[in-house]
Amino acid sequence: MNEKIFAPALWSLNPNSNFEDDAVSGQLSFDGKSYLELDIPTGVLLDWPKIPTKDGYMQCHTVEGLHTDCVYGFSQTGEYYILRDVSSPGPSFAAPGFQKQSLSGASIFISRQRVEADPTAESISIKIPGLREWIGTVPFTVTSKLGGNRLTELTFNFDIDEVENVVLYENDELEIYVSFSFLRDGGRTPSYEFSFKSDCKLNFRYKQPSLGFDRAMELHVFPVVDFLAFCMGFRYTISSIEFKTIEGVCAEYLAPLVGLAGVPTNAQLDRIPLSYKRIENKINEMISRWIGFDEYARNSSALVTSLMNDWKMPLDMLFLASAQAFEAESRSGANEREISDEELQEKLSAIKSSNMNSKLRKWVIYKLRDAKWKSANSLAGDLVGRLGDYATFVVPDVSKYLKDHRAHRDAYTHRRTIKDDQRLSNADLFTHTEATQMLAYGSIGLYLGMEPEDLINAVKESRYRWNSIYRANLLYTIASNDDVL
Repeated sequence: MNEKIFAPALWSLNPNSNFEDDAVSGQLSFDGKSYLELDIPTGVLLDWPKIPTKDGYMQCHTVEGLHTDCVYGFSQTGEYYILRDVSSPGPSFAAPGFQKQSLSGASIFISRQRVEADPTAESISIKIPGLREWIGTVPFTVTSKLGGNRLTELTFNFDIDEVENVVLYENDELEIYVSFSFLRDGGRTPSYEFSFKSDCKLNFRYKQPSLGFDRAMELHVFPVVDFLAFCMGFRYTISSIEFKTIEGVCAEYLAPLVGLAGVPTNAQLDRIPLSYKRIENKINEMISRWIGFDEYARNSSALVTSLMNDWKMPLDMLFLASAQAFEAESRSGANEREISDEELQEKLSAIKSSNMNSKLRKWVIYKLRDAKWKSANSLAGDLVGRLGDYATFVVPDVSKYLKDHRAHRDAYTHRRTIKDDQRLSNADLFTHTEATQMLAYGSIGLYLGMEPEDLINAVKESRYRWNSIYRANLLYTIASNDDVL
């Protein structure tokens, strides 16, 4: 999220404090990347428990430090703060002998009126970098007229009555829509300069509010943000979160969130694979499926969108994360059983009653107990089969890809040595890893209701990760008869 500068504030442990006798002065800071830091230069906010004794009291210090659910602040600018999930190593001393304290919190609510520590949300609005380009709506026009090789007229036209919200998803409980906002510079009556900027917000409106803010974020906001990252092909951190409680109080939420800082590059914006206009007719169903993912699909989609963060990780870790996303998706909605319990028991009974050597019989029975489940290799082959033409679009020689994938997945998972004739070079392993990510991406698209041909067209026309697919095609090209000879 964006960096925030806070005004000095008074802080208390009491949610109903009047910020007089029970409050201390402190300065809060947030760099947008790590936890919120609260510095109490003089005084103590969160202290060790005092244990009464006959001579007064004693305090017991522990290595775990101090923790509390919330601390409450009131700033010089009239804003109420609730710093949540707070911890501190404890007070310390500062010259000339006063106590001081540093605390950190995981998140904060900022409002003009008091709110609860987990209020019921009526609506939530967020800003995501790249959202307006994904929507693809330009709500104004600029017309240039040329005459005699020079500009003769420049006209700007914006009709606010024609700007409407774009509904992405709706059911009996919730409506998710994109609203437009506008920023005009140059003064109310522009004289020497004029600029106009449009932006978008993603809004969640609850028709019958009942969810606490944290639950609403977990169930709806974060999953839909991940869905949009999947559609955009990149993931940048949410830049702002605002919400309204059922009491009508508007508040802001800050926390360190996962995602790249900043804004997307022009190249990323030009290569959005699943823009709103491409999936407009099916987006309600796609979001419904995304929110209702089973455990395997949820884990796979989390890995695929997380890998869009461009983490700086070793190649083997990057490969393993990509392979896990692919494997999780291969299990989603699949029949993982190879044979039924009845068939397995029949086979085990036949072995038990056989004339086989007793030691060998025990070994065979032990090995067959889990034989009812399909292997990871079998499930991977089934998934590639479901991907159909999309799989061969990414890796033309599917058999060779699966063979390489099996060898390296097993070796890196179990930390075994790969035979020299099976080992991929680092460059080829990186290409294989990117191909695996694209196959996992496509398999999630299938789960969302897209057809292989739709996925191919989306990737081709947007040129999304075209270099990854080009190199995968070279690595897994199908050898011609001339090549074999």
